[in-house]
Amino acid sequence: MGKYTLKYKKEEVIKYYLDGHSQEMVGKKFNVTQGAICDFLKRNNVIIRKYDKSGSNNPNWKGGIIYDGKRKLIFCPKHPNPDHSGIYCYEYRLIIEKHLGRYLNKNEIVHHINNDVTDNRIENLQLMTQSEHIKLHYNRGDMNSSS
Repeated sequence: MGKYTLKYKKEEVIKYYLDGHSQEMVGKKFNVTQGAICDFLKRNNVIIRKYDKSGSNNPNWKGGIIYDGKRKLIFCPKHPNPDHSGIYCYEYRLIIEKHLGRYLNKNEIVHHINNDVTDNRIENLQLMTQSEHIKLHYNRGDMNSSS
């Protein structure tokens, strides 16, 4: 692999990558850098996966959980209505979807009854339309709240 001495058969390295391992994982297995693996694969006409560093292949992977302020998002790349970056969904929306047995419409709002956006227990979640949610907060005088 470039300046590195290839201690393994070329086919073994290529097969390991084609079996679904990331370039970084291949590099660790064969004791070379991810960049060396990338160069090696290109030189050997192996099609590089477009999103090789997405999801669990990313070295910064944290189990598919990120936070938007206090709100927890879950990695859901195949969800039809992602909330964030096209691949994450708010946990409370997933919880109520599971409870209802269907996906939520984009105009459906999940309200946190106790106004604690970190409390995603099903008994604390209420499904409503956007207009119902606005009226609820307007009537309570807390229009700055977004729970």
